[in-house]
Amino acid sequence: KYGKEQLMALKIGFLTLVVLLIISLGYLQILNGATYRLAAEHNRIRTKELKALRGGIYDRYQTELVINNPTFTLFATPFDIYQIYQNQFIPKRIVEGLRERFPEDRDLDSLTETLGSYSYVPIVLKKNLTYEEGIRLLALIEEWPGVYLQESFQRAYVYPELLSHVIGYTSFVSENDLTEDPSYAIDDIKGMSGAELMFEKYLRGIKGRKDVQVYSLGKEDKILDYAQSQ
Repeated sequence: KYGKEQLMALKIGFLTLVVLLIISLGYLQILNGATYRLAAEHNRIRTKELKALRGGIYDRYQTELVINNPTFTLFATPFDIYQIYQNQFIPKRIVEGLRERFPEDRDLDSLTETLGSYSYVPIVLKKNLTYEEGIRLLALIEEWPGVYLQESFQRAYVYPELLSHVIGYTSFVSENDLTEDPSYAIDDIKGMSGAELMFEKYLRGIKGRKDVQVYSLGKEDKILDYAQSQ
């Protein structure tokens, strides 16, 4: 008799655990399902900014006075690094790899801490990379999770000495610019004087974007949505 009562108690206990498990799963699915789906999508989908090519400046005869030379900007998404190498010093390895190639760049010293921030917001590792520098980094970038190149440009003036006081010049935006105008990004350039500053609103263009699906290393897998810059 005692054995039957013990067996019944075990059955009741087991059924109770099953019921509690079903209730817990239902709670997670019904009440928190949207939150978990959003988090999963955020892990899988990234929105990347597409730079607008800065507008041209011409003289009265339609002669081009400013040229946009193509460059690259090197970005990293800290969360993608953390997600793959939670207990390893991959940020330090990335910084050391860049320091070997750009020993004169003192800004690299502060990147190790920034790369360990677990943020989804991309940070700039290196600006104004030439085409050749970008190509040389490709093999390393494939090994570094969350690190990617983005096309950019650098202004070059056809008559810098003759017309510099009229055309002016550009520079990377400051912290104050980012605060005053959230549409600027940390690697954007802005007119600082002359025509570059006077017609900034028109020359800067309209940025585009692309939503991409990424795989485990945070690398682009396929494009989900695309809006061309103007």
